[in-house]
Amino acid sequence: METSELGLVVVQQLFGMEELHYGFWDEDAKPEVEEFIKAQDRYSEFVISNIREAAGDTSGRILDVGCGTGIMLTRLLESGYRVDGVVPSAILKEQVDKRVDSLDVGYEPNIYKCFFEDFPESERNRQYDLVYFSESFQYIPMEDSFEVIKSVLKPGGKVLICDFFRTGNDGDGGPGDGSMGGGHLLSGFYEFIKGDFEIVKDQDITKNVSPSLELLNEVLMNRIHPAILSFDTYFRAKYPLLRRLIKFYLRKRLKRLKFKYFSGYRSKPVYERYKTYHLIVLKGKS
Repeated sequence: METSELGLVVVQQLFGMEELHYGFWDEDAKPEVEEFIKAQDRYSEFVISNIREAAGDTSGRILDVGCGTGIMLTRLLESGYRVDGVVPSAILKEQVDKRVDSLDVGYEPNIYKCFFEDFPESERNRQYDLVYFSESFQYIPMEDSFEVIKSVLKPGGKVLICDFFRTGNDGDGGPGDGSMGGGHLLSGFYEFIKGDFEIVKDQDITKNVSPSLELLNEVLMNRIHPAILSFDTYFRAKYPLLRRLIKFYLRKRLKRLKFKYFSGYRSKPVYERYKTYHLIVLKGKS
């Protein structure tokens, strides 16, 4: 299981959340934990409304890449769209299958259990009118994504990506540089699609998702970090030798984890410096 999928499963079990997105807030909102699920719902509705706009009527076929637990996929099916899904995790696929089985719609979707780059060759027959990624594009090498996209997308079909990218500040050595991994370089993405796709829509929603980082940083620094320190104090008193051995052998990993999660750099300003979040719609050239 990928780290992102493990995170979704853990969050589901702890908080009952069905999706794991950044959430969608008013710009410069002061987010609270109690409002996070509502922010996630707003994110899902934002993406779905753009999918509907890009897809137009329900006559075409859609592919949901990285469909998670199947929330967006089933909502689109209920609206009459013919949607298939790709999910690499067996645990998540089971949840998608249960959701799909509970529906009474006229289309029986294919749910492919594989990484997108391993999409079955037998299914690469340019049958989809729209391929979309919701916080899944970042995990797939860009070259691999578009190799498969071109093989499954109809001539003139569309691609919708809602995800974060790295900005030109990435690697500048400033405070927090490297504390947030993931994402393709945005300028590299624009360069890569030249010649094959035209940009139909490009909406920067960085300031609508970055408040979630403010919330995350508060939880990490003021709730989780004190709990870890308390546990460490207990462990040091009860098992001092074992603690020293663990800290010695895992010192490099622990140092990286401390820098990423407990240095205060998982913050809104750092995120906005090194990441940019976009809703992008592309149209393939016939």
